[in-house]
Amino acid sequence: MLKSLFTSNVRVKILKLLFLNPNQQFYVREISRLLDEQLNSVRRELDNLSKIQLISSKVQNRKKYFKLNQKCKFIKELRALVLKNGKVLDGFVKDFNKQGSLDLLMIAGVYLNQMDPFDILIIGEIQADLLEELLNKHLISKTNVQFMETAQFAERYQAKDPLILNLIKNENFIKLHSKIDEFVEI
Repeated sequence: MLKSLFTSNVRVKILKLLFLNPNQQFYVREISRLLDEQLNSVRRELDNLSKIQLISSKVQNRKKYFKLNQKCKFIKELRALVLKNGKVLDGFVKDFNKQGSLDLLMIAGVYLNQMDPFDILIIGEIQADLLEELLNKHLISKTNVQFMETAQFAERYQAKDPLILNLIKNENFIKLHSKIDEFVEI
């Protein structure tokens, strides 16, 4: 969907990178390397995003750094669009399911520019060391990740734990992946 809305694949990749790392700044070559895209294409798209004031830049140590402009008037809507439809963590979901079983993946907090008890909520079954490895592979910025095994989540949901009920009913959180819809109305 995003590729048809935004005609440039490079622009979509840049938006995903910036929305997944909202408080981090990147320089042009770093973005080019992280996205495996041509330097001139990245530079052109950064210029386009700067013109519409979606990103801001500053020069530091002879490098030009870019980051999201949190004051942009349509950032909240674009953030939701990119994070919901941009398949931003598809690689994480795929790799997680190879190593274990992912039942729910939600984002909040820093990714949505709000104060929440977590930035990423993961419900599933996986060994702790494998989870840490996957998080390091797929996320650049350090975030507050909350992990809960499926059985514990189900038990707390059935006991009507207020924290769990708030998590699954809060419309400010974005659900990226869910297999638990059978017993939970999200």
